[in-house]
Amino acid sequence: MPRIKTRIDVIDRNLEAYVPEAAPAERDRMFQEFARDQIGQAVQQNQQILGEVPDYEIRVDGTPGPLTRATVRSEVEVEFELASEMYRWIYEMLVLNSPVGQPDDPRPNHPGLYARSHMFFVDGNASDPEGPAPMPMTEAVFVNMQPYARKIERGVSSQAPDGVYEVVAALARRRFSNYGSIRFSYRTPFEIGEIHEWAQTTDMASPYRRGEKRDEWLTRQPAIVIRID
Repeated sequence: MPRIKTRIDVIDRNLEAYVPEAAPAERDRMFQEFARDQIGQAVQQNQQILGEVPDYEIRVDGTPGPLTRATVRSEVEVEFELASEMYRWIYEMLVLNSPVGQPDDPRPNHPGLYARSHMFFVDGNASDPEGPAPMPMTEAVFVNMQPYARKIERGVSSQAPDGVYEVVAALARRRFSNYGSIRFSYRTPFEIGEIHEWAQTTDMASPYRRGEKRDEWLTRQPAIVIRID
């Protein structure tokens, strides 16, 4: 019995559908059912991983549209918007794991300043981690703007004895390992925020760093760096 081969791309899987000989309309219907079943499985897998169903788009022969347009000669692709879900999850975990200080802290904007100081950059541009995020050409970076972020990463806070960024990076790497490269690193934020104001006034020095090297050393902050595969 002749078979017709059609490819479906679901997440990062390539599947071949073999449809038995039948009337053209029946073969199209069988293929559409196969595609619908595979997409349903992919949706379920992503829901189990993320705890919710991410937005996704179905394309038939390269054009967004319903599966009813597909024939046995079509190529069906499904693209899940996992990047925005991943960024949102990482941001929420950074806030959740942030030390908040003591309720009677008299310093301006305390308590909770560190938790409010996480910033998100996509290819160097500040972005909203809780909204639709552009796909990075190079990398996406979470970084905290407070000068004491490095101390917190070393475990000086009893509310975060294991640090924050390295812990969240490890959690995110396990959760989204099939989607991109996620690692703990250090980055110098662009010239905004408290870290740069502090660097311009501090007397902290290094015998091995002068000029621009000293400025970079003073402003390097714990970061989570994401590169999409």
